[in-house]
Amino acid sequence: MEIYRNLLLQTGGDVDEALRWMEHFGKEYGFFGEGFSLEDFKKMLEESGEAKRTPQGFQVTPKGERRIRQDSLNEIFSTLRAGGAGDHRTPVAGRAASGCRRRAAGSSATTSRTWTRSRA
Repeated sequence: MEIYRNLLLQTGGDVDEALRWMEHFGKEYGFFGEGFSLEDFKKMLEESGEAKRTPQGFQVTPKGERRIRQDSLNEIFSTLRAGGAGDHRTPVAGRAASGCRRRAAGSSATTSRTWTRSRA
């Protein structure tokens, strides 16, 4: 199913094109056989509610669209790494963590005061 979903992402949600690629890769790498055919896979897609047959071919269902979005977000956020603690510029006022010392703007001295946004 993961290969199909990746193909679906690559084809912009075109289920029929993703299935054509599945058929191609299935022949090349032996995904499908007598025990599990491409037709069985299509039936599984319908039963899972991720795609439906229409007179024009297969289409992604709302459930399938949610799955595409979820997979996309998972792919994006799985590669992100947390940044180190430090001086992150932000327009939002906040408090420094306890024990954290910050350098005042334009000064070489450090301070542990609570930073607030000026109202100008």
